[in-house]
Amino acid sequence: MKALQENPPELEVYTWLNTNTPLSLEELKGNIVAIFAFQMLCPGCVENSIPQARRVHSLFTNYGVKVIGLHTVF
Repeated sequence: MKALQENPPELEVYTWLNTNTPLSLEELKGNIVAIFAFQMLCPGCVENSIPQARRVHSLFTNYGVKVIGLHTVF
C-alpha cells in the first residue's frame, strides 16, 4: 500500500460557498477530511453523493471529521 503524501497540495478553488473564509488543508491538518465531488445536474449525485455527504457530516462531526462538498462540472 502506498503511503499517504505528508503535505498534500493546497486546494485550488474558483469560488467558496457556504463559508465566510476560504478553507485550507493546512488549517484542517490533524482532522480527517472527506471531500465529496458532485454536480447538481447529475441525478446520481443528487440522489446518492449529496445525502451520503450529509450522513457522514451528521455521524462523524463529533469525531473531528470535516466534510467538504466539491461541486464540479464534468
